[in-house]
Order: sequence, then structure tokens, then C-alpha cells
Amino acid sequence: MQHPLYLSHPHATIAIAMDNETAQEPLVSVTLPLARNVDPHLLEICLRSISTQTYRNFECLVLISEGSNHEILHISRSYPSIRIFEGSFNKSEARNFLIRKSRGRYIVYMDVDHELPKELLQTCVETALQSGAKAILAPYREAPSNKFWLRCRRLELELLAGDLSAETPNFLCRTLLDKIGGFDENLDPLDDWDLNLALRSADIPSVRIDTFILVHSTISLREMIHRKFVRGRLLPALKSKYPEVPQVNFAKRFVRAYLKNWKLLLKSPIFALGLTFLKILDLLALFWGRLNPLSNTPVDGTHPYFKPKIARTYEQIRLGDNFNRYKHYAEIRSLLELLPQADGLILEIGCGTGRITDELARKGYRIIPVDPSPAMLAQFVARSGLPNPIRADGIAVPFPVASFKVTYSLRVIWHLHSRALFEQLIDEVARVTSKCIILDFANKDRWRYPMLRTLVAIYFRLHPKELTAHETSQLLTLEEFTHLVERKGLHLHRIMPLDVVSPIWLRLLPSEIARTLYPIIYRIESVLWRLIPPGRFLVRLTTPTNNPDHI
Repeated sequence: MQHPLYLSHPHATIAIAMDNETAQEPLVSVTLPLARNVDPHLLEICLRSISTQTYRNFECLVLISEGSNHEILHISRSYPSIRIFEGSFNKSEARNFLIRKSRGRYIVYMDVDHELPKELLQTCVETALQSGAKAILAPYREAPSNKFWLRCRRLELELLAGDLSAETPNFLCRTLLDKIGGFDENLDPLDDWDLNLALRSADIPSVRIDTFILVHSTISLREMIHRKFVRGRLLPALKSKYPEVPQVNFAKRFVRAYLKNWKLLLKSPIFALGLTFLKILDLLALFWGRLNPLSNTPVDGTHPYFKPKIARTYEQIRLGDNFNRYKHYAEIRSLLELLPQADGLILEIGCGTGRITDELARKGYRIIPVDPSPAMLAQFVARSGLPNPIRADGIAVPFPVASFKVTYSLRVIWHLHSRALFEQLIDEVARVTSKCIILDFANKDRWRYPMLRTLVAIYFRLHPKELTAHETSQLLTLEEFTHLVERKGLHLHRIMPLDVVSPIWLRLLPSEIARTLYPIIYRIESVLWRLIPPGRFLVRLTTPTNNPDHI
């Protein structure tokens, strides 16, 4: 039985059904995030190994970091089967992004220094179909090298072969990744350890195959130690999530791997001594990192909404006092003015806990709600009478072109941490919408308005936690936003102001009196926004094929 968070709507299966997938030849998605300073030679080796796979029903998704040189883009484009994306993410964020964009039943995640043997996908698919395994582990082995420290690391991988705490599955069923929530973006670069522990915690067994993935490492000894230091800085956060972290139980690993495989050590005494020295440096680096833990503050304004505590208190904050209840009232009233008649399916991007979905559903609108946060969706499904939500990101929704007449999204787009993501969401929404798009964006003019600067400074002094959210928000002027959407072929049809006077004083009034004032304040704001820049604009965009006058 499916968990309600992952129930599929009929439209949600179309994207996969479009591929030539059969029961015996499922589609496999190979995901490859690229750092800005990636080595072009390694990229060539990696992409060539993907393109020559004997199993042919696969797609390859490559994410190129913003600011990468043109050679990286040129190499990627020389392989026609590759789907290319651009953005600015850490590795875990990039992997989750590509997973959301993928269409395959199975996901293979890899790095640019990996070289796949040509039979790897074939072996993994056959193993998955025959055994029913949802997690398959293809072990790593250092490629032949004349560098001493890399040869020591190669010896370490041989010693750890078969140690389930040291090896993490890299061929995973898509539904399994959805179940465990993908990679923890707050624990990058401990993403492999976190995935390993997430699977162990969920009691998900993995099947190990004998086909090795070659790793073409180019890092120096100094870089190796620095990576261990960074991992050490994140260990406290990992241990707070998982009390038992076998990856750092060195005593057990010494007995289980090193003493058990003592013959391997005797075969290569020089490299065994080098490895001993490396492990001492590893321990020191991890220890020093643990003494200097990272605060792990997320930089993306959407991250807090993935936390169960934030999700549980979200409704209380949004509807907990007269001021926030007025903001909710203004959002719903403005949204209803912009929505056309309820004559078809409407897509809601970022449904959250269902605060807005509930209001519109009671008015007869038929809504397909989506949201990427399992924590928020857990609160959503606790409501009664609402449609089943779909877990999906607004920049990668599982619907074909023009699936919906209308799409709306509130309190989402300006939280994204880069302008590239901001534009990608607009592109994706425009792709699945045939009639009109309704969304809000944060107004840059609000924060530089002379009469409000002092008040804004006082507000952030009293609410310092909100300053971080503001600093990571995407702010645009109305002119900048208009230019952006016109460049994408959309027409800015109507504008509604939000957060003009910000009547915080409503908190001082009894609820009954405050509610009677909501319509009056709303009408005042609809006039004053010409004089005082609003905090947000709610806008309706129309697609090129629609006449704005007929909406």
C-alpha cells in the first residue's frame, strides 16, 4: 500500500509513460552533478563510459554549475542523449535536483571521476528484476595510478570490500529514494554516509554485485586530509540524526577489515605502511573537525520547511494572530480575484500544509497540490476532504505540456536561493500551463523606500531570525519582473498588491473587532500601493496563445 504522500494522480504517470519502458527494460536515470572546476578530461572519460553502456534504455542528466567554462558545456553537448541543466548547488542539492528532474524507475548517482564498465547498467537492472532488490551496490575501485597516496587508497578500498558500513548502494529504486527523502542537503558532503545510514535505519537491504566502478582520483594528500576535516565538522550533526555511526567506529572496522584481510597488507607492505600513515592523518583531521563543528545554517529559504518542527508549527504561525490572519485573508481574496472560473484542473505549486488548498477546495476548485517537503505534506494529509498531494518540486513537476489551464503558487518563488532557480520555476510552470499563471514575488522597491528604511531596520532588530530569510530571498522590482516574464513569452495581465501597510497593530485588538477591519484595510491597501511600495505583488501571467481579455 502506498503512503498517502506518494499517491499518484493520473496526470503524474504520463511523463514516465512517454518513455519506451517495459517490465523487462525499465528506464534508468543516470545523474551526474558537475562542480565548477571539473576536469574536462575526467568528464570525457565519465560521459564516454555512460554512452557505451550495453543497456540502452537509460537517460543521463548532467547539472553544470553556474560559472563553468564553455569547454564543459561543449563536451556535455557532444553527447546528444544527455539532458543538460544549469544551476548553483552543493552536491547533495544537485543530486536531489537531478532526481526530481529524472523520469526513470531506477536512479544511478555518480561523480565525474567515475568510469562505468559498459555492462554495469545491464547487470544492475537484471539483478534488480531477478532479486526484487531496491538498492544495489556496485563497489568502487581506484583506477591504476602511479601516485603513491592513491595506491594506498586503492589498498584501503580492497580491505573494506564487503563492509556494508563503508559501501553505499549507488543504484536505487526511485520509490525508495522518495521514501527516505533523497539526500540530506544539510549534511553535504557526508551525503554517502547519510544515505547509507538512512537505508540501514529503514531496514532496507542492498545487493552487492561484483562489477566495479573505477574512480579516477586526482586529489593530493592535502586535499584528502582537508576532506576528512570537513567531514569531521559535520559529524556532530550526523550523530545527532543517527546515534550510531559505524563509519567512525574505527576499532570495529580495524578488526573487521584490516585484521581480517591481513594477507592483503602483507602483499603490499610499502602501501600498507603508507595507508597506516594516512589513517592516522584521517583520524586527526576528523577529530579536529569535530572540535570545530559547522553551524549548518541552510542558505536556501525553502530549507526550514523540510523540518518537521517547522511544519508542525507552520499553521500556528500563519494563522496564530490577527495580523497573520489578515495576511491570509488578503492572499485568499486577491487570489480569488485573479483565478478564472473553476472549470478545470488547477495546479498548486508549494501546497505546504494545505492552508490555501483548503480555502479553494471549499469553493469548488479542483486542485492538484504538489510540494517537495515530506514534513509539510505530512501535515497536509492530516486534513480531511482535500485531494491527495504529490511530492514534487516546482522546478520539476511530473506532468506533460499544457496539463493544466491554471497554475498558482504563493510564498514559494522568492524563497529560492538563486535567480537561475527562480527562472527555472517560471519555465516549468509555463510548460505545464495552457491559460494563466498566478504567483507572488518579493518587491525590491519595498526595502529601499526611504520612509520605510528605519521601520524595516527596527523590525529586523526585533526579529533577527527573519533577516536571514530576507537576505536569501529573490527580490525584484516590478519592472525587472515584467522584463523577465516578457523575455519568456509571457504577458503580465493583472497586478494585486500584498503587504502594503503591514498592520501589525491588529495583534492588539480582540479577534472579533480585527476581523471586521479586514475588508477596510484591504481596500485601503488597494489604493495606497501607488504611494507606498508593497512588500509583495501577486500577479497573473497569460501564455502567448491566450487573449488576456478573455480570461
